[in-house]
Amino acid sequence: MGNIIHESYHILIENGKKILISDCKKILEYSPECIKILLSKELITLIGENLSLYDFFGNEVQVSGNIKALEILSDSDAIKKQRGELSK
Repeated sequence: MGNIIHESYHILIENGKKILISDCKKILEYSPECIKILLSKELITLIGENLSLYDFFGNEVQVSGNIKALEILSDSDAIKKQRGELSK
């Protein structure tokens, strides 16, 4: 089990099979191999196998599956582009 605690979000990882992420604003991409989640200031990308949204309530989301990689992107231009605030 692992924790990533940041001033604006919290990530709890359980055995690489379940993850809980707070500060979720929008699910941008959802497939069994990749889930992209937009937070207030970051973009989280989960890569794995058999990924599924287990629960989405309030501003928290739970993902289950064989999680192989977690990427946290906090580049403001990339986040704005995902939100459609920048021209493509």
